Amino acid sequence: PLAQGAARDIMAIFEKNKAAVSGEALRYVGEQIFRSAQGEMPKYLAVKLQGGTVDRLAASIDAKAKALQRAKAAYDRVTGSKDSYYGVAALHQIGFLHESFAKDLQSPPAIQGAKPEDVIKQLAPQVQQLQKEATNWYKLGIDSVANFKAYNEWGPRLIDGFGRSTGSRLAFEDWVLEPDFVGAEMSPQLFNSIREE
Repeated sequence: PLAQGAARDIMAIFEKNKAAVSGEALRYVGEQIFRSAQGEMPKYLAVKLQGGTVDRLAASIDAKAKALQRAKAAYDRVTGSKDSYYGVAALHQIGFLHESFAKDLQSPPAIQGAKPEDVIKQLAPQVQQLQKEATNWYKLGIDSVANFKAYNEWGPRLIDGFGRSTGSRLAFEDWVLEPDFVGAEMSPQLFNSIREE
């Protein structure tokens, strides 16, 4: 009860004045908004392309595009919170939305009276645009990890997504991040006492 009340208070303060919330409280806000946004992902994934006729395919592509925009708007609220920890997670998810839509358009359902390769050729410009956007979102996420030192489980996912979207063989294992610690001088006495133990 007390924790829930504190959570409501933090969110209320954030809604009134975003600049009034910082530090761990901002991370909590980012987490709450991200969890809420995650509810849009299954809805987006549930929208499938429909074949049979050109009109059905066109209507389903439009429905998928609208679902993508709703989900993106939800994740935009996360990045708008200015919490870098969950912000990089949201950037990954936005990249993934675009990447998955491109994949759907690369293998559309069959249409009566049209050759599959002709349909794929017709959708190719949309596929290229979606892939480009996915790459841009993944790259923005990777840059944000480095700029804000937001090291979490979403960093490797961003790198893997970037590799997939660019068609490169880049994987998380290939990526070396600069450590966020610095070596310090040690006195000879301290060094000797540690070495003796």
